[in-house]
Amino acid sequence: MAKQEERRLPEGWQWVKLGDVCEVVMGQSPPGTSYNSNGLGEPLLNGPTEFGLVHPNPVQWTTEPTRFAEQNDILFCVRGATTGRKNIADRRYCIGRGLAAIRGKNNSTDTNFLYILLDHVTHKLLEETAGSTFPNLPGAKLNNFLIPLPPIAEQKRLVAILNDRFAAIETARKATESQLEAAKALPAAYLREVFNSPEAEGWRSVKLGDVCEVRGGKRLPIGSRLVDYKTPFPYIRVTDFQRSSVNLENLKFIEEDIHRQIKQYIIHKDDVYISIAGSIGIIGTIPTTLDGANLTENAAKLVLQDLNIIDKKYLVNFLQSPIGQNQIQKRTNVVGQPKLALTRIKTIEIPLPPIAKQKEIVTTLNDRFSTIETIRKAIEDQLEAINALPATLLRQAFNGEL
Repeated sequence: MAKQEERRLPEGWQWVKLGDVCEVVMGQSPPGTSYNSNGLGEPLLNGPTEFGLVHPNPVQWTTEPTRFAEQNDILFCVRGATTGRKNIADRRYCIGRGLAAIRGKNNSTDTNFLYILLDHVTHKLLEETAGSTFPNLPGAKLNNFLIPLPPIAEQKRLVAILNDRFAAIETARKATESQLEAAKALPAAYLREVFNSPEAEGWRSVKLGDVCEVRGGKRLPIGSRLVDYKTPFPYIRVTDFQRSSVNLENLKFIEEDIHRQIKQYIIHKDDVYISIAGSIGIIGTIPTTLDGANLTENAAKLVLQDLNIIDKKYLVNFLQSPIGQNQIQKRTNVVGQPKLALTRIKTIEIPLPPIAKQKEIVTTLNDRFSTIETIRKAIEDQLEAINALPATLLRQAFNGEL
């Protein structure tokens, strides 16, 4: 904590030990035989699994309570990967050893200020657990942890300011998230507009198997493995699929001897793929960089027979549309592990206008999707900026700038 002590504080503030200005009650788990889910005894909290957005939601009780958090106490996680998570007690609770209850002492520390302060210093508290296989904050470390503390009047002033600004940020965040969801829904709306239109009702219908060959991928041979280092033989898994293309960030590879065993199941650039297990119905095309990659058995590739009859991008757009996805889901076997059989893929009905009309549709949709992507990226940047505001406000507050 030397660095904390060296940092200059605003006038009137001082470095104090957490245990000197608040009460820290470390949890203690009651006997397991006293647990029940019938509401007998005191509600019991063992960790963040019972946490809500602000207040906890107890799911078990104990008839032999040990340590208590009182109403309005801060419930602070002190063990495991969730160390530092917080809630506020809305009533009296028995707390297990995964939690501590923290409350301000009268006339010196405001509990609401402590709640905000803990957001600011949690990263420092986590440093106290660095190097531990299982993070753990014992009572001694919590009590001796140094915090910057202003006079009580300044604590209350900062709480009022920060709460107002946090509320405004939350309102902005929710509005921006709604805008983002609306932007994400636009592609499906545009596809629905095309393929559910009165004009589409007049197009002839063909089965997918009449215009495409449907070929499955291949499971890795027993004893073989995927590797992280790049070989000339990528292996595309269902988890690599995303809408329209393949995610290259976490791509895995296989050795040449494995590739030779399954090379008849490779996929070529611009081939259309469809996931047939796991997240069923993800559609896209293979990028040039993955020409000749090996394809998982949980996917199939669609090889168009005549590009003068059906446009590749038109086919992808249709299969991504709500009407196309509905056909895919109806053909999915949901008994046991959900799977889309290759034979059923061939029966999907495709509305097929003249090739010139297909290309016109593709051009129009591409323009719209490009605009949507620009809008979506702008909204995501805005949301990222909004999400960064609380940390900025906390820095300003604890630098005496509010």
